[in-house]
Amino acid sequence: MELQAAVGGTSEVASLATAFNSMTQQLRSFIGGLEQRVADRTAELSKASESLSHRVNQLQASAEVSRAATTLTDPEQLVPQVVELIQQRFEFYYVGLFLVDADNRYAVLQHGMGAGSAHGPGV
Repeated sequence: MELQAAVGGTSEVASLATAFNSMTQQLRSFIGGLEQRVADRTAELSKASESLSHRVNQLQASAEVSRAATTLTDPEQLVPQVVELIQQRFEFYYVGLFLVDADNRYAVLQHGMGAGSAHGPGV
């Protein structure tokens, strides 16, 4: 691929050498383009795989939260566990669980967890 034919001699040989050199250059360009396309596709696939992996982790976390919600019937146990699962599995900075008061006027924090927070109601 790196060789170039010397252009000289009879006109037929010179034409052939020129054609050979042109083909060699076109092949180099084509191969370089293919290599770039392969690199681009590889990067796209890597990004898609990472995104898919993240989504799978989120779905697994959702399943864990659902399992906890169906197995724990005591809200005193359920609320902290759900908040902790969501915060850890989804890797959120902070998670707070709010419930609406009896008059449906205010959202009251039941439990919060994350960086820089205390745990429990009224946080």
